[in-house]
Amino acid sequence: MNAVQTDNLAHVLVAIRERWGQQSVMRATDYVAPSHLPTGYEDLDLLLCGGLPHGRITELLGRPTSGKTTLAFSVLAAAQQECSILIYLDVDNHSDADYLARLDISYDDMLLVRAPLDASLALMRDIIGSRVPCLILLDLPGAMPPADTQRVYDVLRQNSSLLATTGTMVLLLAGMGSLAQQHAAVRLSFQRQAWMRRDGEIVGCRTRIQVERNLGGLVGQTLTLDLMFPDSFTGSAE
Repeated sequence: MNAVQTDNLAHVLVAIRERWGQQSVMRATDYVAPSHLPTGYEDLDLLLCGGLPHGRITELLGRPTSGKTTLAFSVLAAAQQECSILIYLDVDNHSDADYLARLDISYDDMLLVRAPLDASLALMRDIIGSRVPCLILLDLPGAMPPADTQRVYDVLRQNSSLLATTGTMVLLLAGMGSLAQQHAAVRLSFQRQAWMRRDGEIVGCRTRIQVERNLGGLVGQTLTLDLMFPDSFTGSAE
């Protein structure tokens, strides 16, 4: 690249950064791969090259009792061990204080919001815009009308680049269809294979997980995990 081209590129970089922020564009040589948050399941972390990436959107998709919420709560526990700020936007009313306590997730150190979709999305925009690094769990109903899915997509699209600048992770729980589409760094689909029982009680579920999207590695791979409930807790995995 000659001196004129180098100067022109410098002007382009300045213009983009002035409008979209310092971290919105960078030279390829300056790129640093995002760090990862472990899921609590070593085999899955190996498949994802370290876990779920900070500063990105991860989608966990599946029907009710598929195990996606069980895994999401395991990720919350790992994030809290790293002293991350946790924000749980519980649009689908899945939060269970007793269950979270058995995972050693402290309610005192987590912001729990039970609000309609529009209010939850507005709050998520404000949180991301504050540029405070955190983990946002957006727990959505399994089925939503097209207008609602479009609203979710619009918010994720508009804020995906800002996530990378702050390190904030969005963990999105939804039904069978992708809501973030190309803006998700990781997309996992869940299918329950069997309930796991002990002395007649359900203590977990065996779940097949398929990697549908993974910017850090291979896609199309599948893994079967035994997702266990916390000790002394029985019920159904979401």
